[in-house]
Amino acid sequence: MLAFALIIALLYPAPRPSFGKTPSHDPTKSSNPKFLPLREGVVFFCPDNSDEAIKQLEQIQAQGFNLIEFASWAWTLPKPGTPFQQRVSAVLNWCDHHDMAFFLMQNIQYNDEGEGGGLDDQVQNPQKSIPLISDWANALHGHHCVKGVILGNEVAPTLGDPKKSPIMWSQFRAWLRDRYGLVANLNSHWGSDYASFEDVSTPESGSPGLLDYNRYAELRFAGFYDAIVNKGLKPVLGNALYGNKTNLDPFLHQACRAMTMCCWDDLNSQYPMWRIKLAADTTGKPLFNAELHLYEDNYNYGASIPHSRYRYFMSALLGEHATASFAWGQWNKPETRKVANATPHILSDLKNTQAASALIARAYQKSDLMVLVTRRVYEDEADGKGGGVLESLYAHMGALGEPWRYLLETDIRKARKGTLIIPEGQISQQDAQAIVNLPPSVRVYYLHAVPTEDEYGLPLSKDMIRSLQKSGRILAIKHLISAIAPNSGLPQDYRNIGDVSYLGWRPSRGFFGYPVSYCLAQVFRARTRNGWVMAVVNNSDHDITAPAPWSMNNKVMDILTGGAPRIERNRALLMPPFSVQLFQGMRR
Repeated sequence: MLAFALIIALLYPAPRPSFGKTPSHDPTKSSNPKFLPLREGVVFFCPDNSDEAIKQLEQIQAQGFNLIEFASWAWTLPKPGTPFQQRVSAVLNWCDHHDMAFFLMQNIQYNDEGEGGGLDDQVQNPQKSIPLISDWANALHGHHCVKGVILGNEVAPTLGDPKKSPIMWSQFRAWLRDRYGLVANLNSHWGSDYASFEDVSTPESGSPGLLDYNRYAELRFAGFYDAIVNKGLKPVLGNALYGNKTNLDPFLHQACRAMTMCCWDDLNSQYPMWRIKLAADTTGKPLFNAELHLYEDNYNYGASIPHSRYRYFMSALLGEHATASFAWGQWNKPETRKVANATPHILSDLKNTQAASALIARAYQKSDLMVLVTRRVYEDEADGKGGGVLESLYAHMGALGEPWRYLLETDIRKARKGTLIIPEGQISQQDAQAIVNLPPSVRVYYLHAVPTEDEYGLPLSKDMIRSLQKSGRILAIKHLISAIAPNSGLPQDYRNIGDVSYLGWRPSRGFFGYPVSYCLAQVFRARTRNGWVMAVVNNSDHDITAPAPWSMNNKVMDILTGGAPRIERNRALLMPPFSVQLFQGMRR
């Protein structure tokens, strides 16, 4: 605690709020979401008895958790005077008095008519779904523990089957007609051979038509949930955090304008970190991993204490504000119990170091060293196969040991200074023009080649290609470090790129292994008034020993212990598998 108090005093001059404590004001109403305190919790299935519910809440808090995600469905509504409403009130009252954040997860399922999200029914008229949330809004009103509402569980944009959703598809085809005018223009962009717009069907995986399909599906998905928030929740609950539990597609979260929280479900405790960073850097919203699988008996993905610690600490470093582990009461197998029982100590350490993690996360999200992410590049890699350019760039940019961030194509025009790295791939005409229009204070590097095709695979004009060539330099990824940070002084041991074996799951395959590219020993660094804070991370599954990545001229403290770092012979720092160590350095 002494170390924590010291870093707070050093990093945050008055009157800024402390990250070590929950601010006295309601953080959900803060004008700056970056000042939200970390919340770590569990998915909570409420028992049928109020006394048992309170007993479980006490156990949850004793484990170090300070958040519950209360699961509900279309058939579990807290109607006034019902036993369920009384249990909900008991839970809310307890949370009010014990600093337990309450998030409702109400399963209003887009693309499911039975759960309030039929494509040709409720999505066309969201007012029909509001009765599924109005009783909940009234029950939550007035309880200061309520921080937000999550709509939907593992939902994603889709237009459904054309035969089962004819209204939705008629509207999509009309949207395409307005966009292209002639079916010949559509065929040119999609590489298709439709005789009329009425023949348009679901594009094949990887085809250019998916760009338009996904754009329109996102608009309808966002419009549906935004309407429920604006008409059913905000009039009662005000400016709470609102989200829908979906994937980490940054373009989807950008489309959901009423959603003030980027809420997602990883379904995989070994989720690749580049995807979390991409959302944290680009959505501008607090991130909430609302279904983190660290201990659950059936989907624990090789549960281990080091990996559990790694996930909690990496979430904080990358800028994720909250997690809810799935699911309380389902951690019964010996191997999962062992990992879950280590959580109180992990969360205690996380709380005592979160100020440094928050400072690092902000430094990276504000960096003017940027990697461009286009919709085409993202969607080409969104199938989860791994090995794509965004994953590779996460590894190589991590080897710089300096702050950097992802930038969406929609934000190119906002770049006023710094360095912009453009991955190889196709780029829209509008984005190509935005790159050409960047001020000279933005240095542009094209990874491997200047784009020559638009997002549909059609050739850019020769004049545009020449303008792009004049606007930047071509850079091979192997030369990235020497071009961007030639004098950082970071030891070579922190620049090694390699694959880490992860465990995934698919209905058709069950559990399966796949490689993910990382900078194996990675440094995250942020400057302070008098020095720096640093996280040294071992992303691999084996021990790494490397020279301490700081100058002998710095006075260095281990933030967690408050003492000097444990250094081996020859100033070597020992990094166990999946370890995260935080240090503070001050100039002598």
